[in-house]
Amino acid sequence: MSIEERLNAIQEAIFDGNLGEAKMAMKQAMDDDADPVRILSDAIIPAIKENRGALYAYVFNGYWRDVGKVQDYFNCNMDFTNGASPINLSEHEIGAYKKSCKRISANPPIHHTVLSSCDSIHQDSTITDSVLGHQVVVEEGCALDHCILLGAERNGSHNNQTRERKSVAQIGRHSKLSYVILGKNVSIGEDVDIGPHNGTPEERNAVLQSIGLAPYKELADGTIEGDFCIESETGIMVIGRQNNSNPEEPILPDGVKC
Repeated sequence: MSIEERLNAIQEAIFDGNLGEAKMAMKQAMDDDADPVRILSDAIIPAIKENRGALYAYVFNGYWRDVGKVQDYFNCNMDFTNGASPINLSEHEIGAYKKSCKRISANPPIHHTVLSSCDSIHQDSTITDSVLGHQVVVEEGCALDHCILLGAERNGSHNNQTRERKSVAQIGRHSKLSYVILGKNVSIGEDVDIGPHNGTPEERNAVLQSIGLAPYKELADGTIEGDFCIESETGIMVIGRQNNSNPEEPILPDGVKC
């Protein structure tokens, strides 16, 4: 079925008042890589207007991005690393996390990078155009370029009691990462090389599967399972959140190139 036919199916379902069918048609259109903006402008809004439904607009002059796709999420983060951040982050710090304990060795080359609390950067490592979350440890001789590392879990609370987490997200010595998003609690071994220069998405997929990782897949109930995905157009790699944070057992072992 063509994109135009998918859009017509959405409109017909809305005309009939069948929102369940409209939702399913929208999902099918998205699965066929239909532009979400086009679905809204060419199908949903005209159908509501034709049915004399209510349409409202809100004029927003601040920073806004749709981050529903990997590349959009990646680009949003990069907006804050280019030296002209669209939002002054220092004015929007969350009080509970305001105290910093960054441990940065003398004068490491760090350019256009957002650091977070308790990050530790070795002086012989270089970081450019990247965003590092809570408690990321970058060891000796690493090179990070266009990376988003979500870091380790923060302390949580349950029944008004603090649950202390002593986790870190560690990048092993002499590892080189580019165009990668690492989820919470992800640690990388030593001499690991991640980046689009290592081959096609299919070739890199095969390497990751050979070490026991599973690519993302959508289940029948709409949930996602698996360990990673590689964006086909840009080569951006995403490695999902890990429940256990143990640098002694990194998800990518020493020497992996992918």
